[in-house]
Amino acid sequence: RITYRAPAFHGEKVTVETRATRIGRSSFTLEHRLLACVEGETPRLVAVSESILVRYDYATGLPVALPPEHVAAIETMEGHSLRA
Repeated sequence: RITYRAPAFHGEKVTVETRATRIGRSSFTLEHRLLACVEGETPRLVAVSESILVRYDYATGLPVALPPEHVAAIETMEGHSLRA
């Protein structure tokens, strides 16, 4: 899902800032902020987005639990617990 807030123009540098906001059994949620600017100017918000990623086993056709080490790595990067 994405919500556009302002246009981005040719020649602008677009930066995407991403953070994890929730971790479930087999999925996690990421929030994104897209910022655009010409070099030397203050970046402005052009869009906000959210994506949900699911660990999936194509052989069985089922979601698979996230390994504890992956959960720990994400939570360490964010600096707090994200378990739902």
